[in-house]
Amino acid sequence: ASGILDLSENNRPLYRKYPYDLKSSNILLGPYIFPSKHYQKKENNSDRNGNVIFFGGIPKGSHREKVLTKLSINPNIWIDKTHLFGDALSEKLGKYESILNVHVRDAVYTEAPRLLCAVLHGKALISEELSEPFEEGVHYVNIDRIGEHIDQRTVENLFHFSSNYFSFSDGLAQ
Repeated sequence: ASGILDLSENNRPLYRKYPYDLKSSNILLGPYIFPSKHYQKKENNSDRNGNVIFFGGIPKGSHREKVLTKLSINPNIWIDKTHLFGDALSEKLGKYESILNVHVRDAVYTEAPRLLCAVLHGKALISEELSEPFEEGVHYVNIDRIGEHIDQRTVENLFHFSSNYFSFSDGLAQ
């Protein structure tokens, strides 16, 4: 089968200008990238309680660069600028309690890479506001609360919610 997987439900209006129905055209909207509910996630093996890591691109002059510059004075936040991926990224993430998500643009949307890594590694996600259906305080911790205690239920809620509603296998089945 062939089709399009658009990671953002927010892009639905963009497809309205085309003369076809989303369902019959094999266009799936939403972050259907997560493991199924049967996936055994990695345990949070952090020995650095309270420490937070950001990884990803930091475009010059972007909202992300401005926010990370302000946060860089916090000694518990590691901003990785080495562009790690794969096993090297996995090993690095194992040393941190939480993953930090900062939007490139000053807007409400959901970036998949850090969300997926949080789920796969059993980490708490600390983020600016995410788009629906993710709920602050239920699935992630607001960025303004860096340094506060993170309830382990937030980590579990994110894992179960994303696996139950946005697994890759469920997306393919639609």
